This record gives sequence, C-alpha cells and structure tokens, in this order.
Amino acid sequence: MHDPSLFTSGALFTQDYLAEGIAATANYRAVDVAAVRAELGKILAGFPHADTPNEATTEGDLVWPVLRLLGWTDYLTQQNLSAAGRVDVPDGLLFIDADNFKAVNDGFGHAAGDAVLVALSQRIKALLHPGDFAARIGGDEFVMIVDPAGHDAQPDSLAERLRAAIADPITLPGGDSYRLSVSIGVAVHPADGTDPTALLTAADAAMYADKLGKLSK
Repeated sequence: MHDPSLFTSGALFTQDYLAEGIAATANYRAVDVAAVRAELGKILAGFPHADTPNEATTEGDLVWPVLRLLGWTDYLTQQNLSAAGRVDVPDGLLFIDADNFKAVNDGFGHAAGDAVLVALSQRIKALLHPGDFAARIGGDEFVMIVDPAGHDAQPDSLAERLRAAIADPITLPGGDSYRLSVSIGVAVHPADGTDPTALLTAADAAMYADKLGKLSK
C-alpha cells in the first residue's frame, strides 16, 4: 500500500509551484504587505484564547481569521463545509495507476513514456468539473478528488468514463500508436472513510484489487 503522505508530494504541492502561482495573481500583487503584517500580528497576539487550544478553537481563533484577512474564504466554499467552515473530507476520491507503464519506456523509450503521461494527464483534466481536483502523486499514479454533485453520475461511473477516454490511442513521438489502460480505485465519503487518509487508503486498496483482477483473467 502507498503511504498517504504521498498525496501531498505531487508537483502541484511543491513550494516553488505554489509560490509562482500565488505571486502571479492580481490579488497578490495588490496586497499591502505592511497592513497585512500588522493585522496578522493582532491575530497572533490574541491566540490562543483558550487555555488548552484544540482543533476547533485553533480553527476559529487563528486559521479562519487569517483566511478572511487574506480574502481566501470565498475560494473555499464547498457543499461539505462544516459549521465552522472547514472542508472535512472529499466527497469522492479516485486513485489512478497506469497498467504496465514500464513496457512503454522499455519498448519505445523515455520520450514515449513522457508523451503517455502527458496524454494521461490531459484526459484526466478533461473530465474535471468545477470544484474537482487532480494531482500526479507518483511516476504513473494520479489522484482525482471529485464532488459527485458536479457530475451527472457517481464516481464509479466517472471511473468508467475515464477508462474509456484513456483507452483512445496515443500517438508517440516516433509515430507509433499506443493504447494505455489504467487501474482505478474509487472511495466515497462516508461509506469508505470519514477522513482524507482513510479515503486515500481505501481508494489505493481498490486500485490494487482492480489491477489484480485483470492479472487473474
């Protein structure tokens, strides 16, 4: 099984990627740094308000005041917000792993392998709806976080559409055509887990079951 911490190790979570993306926004360029520092100082000076701060008090006294100060709360509105405004868990999570990807590199070269990964990324991205998110978390492994309310079907049906889209031929740099298949594990809240780590673990296990099922045929 995979270490759930790998979920945050993909390229989308690297410090340089995030810093460049944030610095490019108009909101960032318009920030009055001195004023923000002064307000942050006031928030931090008053924390903690409780003698024994816990997750709830930290969220209410520190996290959300900082987010409101930065103007980020509008971007965090989702259907599964708790009463305090926290996103507890994804509604649905898909763990995607390319089947026999090593054969691409061995048979056609690493440039072909890169082309396959690019095509896979693009086909995953094409199925994302507003509020969904996808990240590459390993060499040929991807995770999709989806809100079923934004799709016309449940995550299991989305997985089937994803398989069909990925199965379309990919043209490799040398002109050869390659058909990729993937193994997909699906986990849904709360049936498969009530926290992000549990959902990721369940989706990972389901992906391996999918892969083993193909090998046994």
